[in-house]
Amino acid sequence: MADKFLRLERAPHLVHPGNPICGICKVNTTLDDGSWLCGSCGTTWPADDLEASSEQGCLYEYWAGEPLTGPVCPPELAASAHFYFMDKTPEERDHWVRVMAASDRR
Repeated sequence: MADKFLRLERAPHLVHPGNPICGICKVNTTLDDGSWLCGSCGTTWPADDLEASSEQGCLYEYWAGEPLTGPVCPPELAASAHFYFMDKTPEERDHWVRVMAASDRR
């Protein structure tokens, strides 16, 4: 079974051009239980500010206590992975990440 969230190598930063957005996935975050949550990669940041460094970000695997099993998505592909696959299955997204990451290594 594929993961709900995109697996990243490191936590992104939180930026505030209006509503706080994930600095890698480029999607709006939601306020969830006292933290900003990226719906694409599952990273959270403290809700006490509208901007945060990547050091303040907490990847899904750490705050949820369960590993993500999908391929690690390179930062330069994360925004594309979210927007192209928001209406597709996690399996389709993970397949695309594997293919694109492999072609970037060539």
